[in-house]
Amino acid sequence: MPDDPAGRRLLAAGVRARAGSGRAAASAGAARQSGAPYDTREFDIGFQFDSEFLVRRNTRKVEDAVRYIELAKPSRVRVEATRGVSRLSNGEDLVEPAGIAERRAMRIRRILVELGVPPDLLDVHWSEQPLPGNGIDDHVRRRVTVTVEVPEPPAT
Repeated sequence: MPDDPAGRRLLAAGVRARAGSGRAAASAGAARQSGAPYDTREFDIGFQFDSEFLVRRNTRKVEDAVRYIELAKPSRVRVEATRGVSRLSNGEDLVEPAGIAERRAMRIRRILVELGVPPDLLDVHWSEQPLPGNGIDDHVRRRVTVTVEVPEPPAT
């Protein structure tokens, strides 16, 4: 799939606009004022078969991850992508093509950086080994997991 810089800019602008909305800003401000502790947290971003396109519900997950990164001040953000196998009703397996996990990982990395996440904070990995399907929940294997690693507070 060809690179889509205009689409990324639109996505980045849309996420940035929503992140600055009144409700989001109010909840972010309340969390900062309360001194709420942050824990390591994962954001799973699913994909359609053989696609790196982000559907609307997943742009929201990216937005949530960026907001959490801004608030939590993590020590590292891991981006891990997988590719999957879909078991068809006739018992055959349909395997996503090689390279799709890398394209998904790099797409999420680019979006995170465009939204202000420092590149040196990101640790990006992908697996070319497809996760086996079972014909029931194969869709959960086609994903990028963004793990926001927050260091444990010092013991008092």
